[in-house]
Amino acid sequence: MTPANHARKGSSMCGFTLIELLIFISLITTVLVITIGAVSYAISALNDSRNRTLASHYPTELAEWMRFRRDVCYLGDLTDHAGSSLEETLTRYYCFNDIDIANNQTCLDPDEWPPEVASCNACNYTLGGNLQRCAGLAESAINNRVEVTITTSWYSNNAKQNVTTYMFLSSQ
Repeated sequence: MTPANHARKGSSMCGFTLIELLIFISLITTVLVITIGAVSYAISALNDSRNRTLASHYPTELAEWMRFRRDVCYLGDLTDHAGSSLEETLTRYYCFNDIDIANNQTCLDPDEWPPEVASCNACNYTLGGNLQRCAGLAESAINNRVEVTITTSWYSNNAKQNVTTYMFLSSQ
């Protein structure tokens, strides 16, 4: 065997075959697809967890604001904004997306209430990026009592999610 033949024979045994390359590329592709899917699912779960946390915080914040209005501004401030049996609609709805509740601790300005809307579906999703907070107020059959329904909604995986808080506020 001549040195040239020996060199040719050794070099043909050092490379990868086409089938080995295809198997390697398919394994790497599979690992990347699985990793991207896992990261995508983790991001979706994180966003859902964030929305649920905010959706449980926002109704509590509004409920405390309503209690403040009852205690400091008296119940009349809330009954002025509640629907009654004398009206066409028993419940009046308000979107509390744009009002700064944390810094709005006054009783004097009636314009601090958001405008009334037809229903909670009329609220936009601007609170915290993609949530809506709506309150429905109705005078109860029991005198000096207001029924409050606070609903915070968001969309997750094309399905509407809600957190709802119910409370009664009375003058006693």
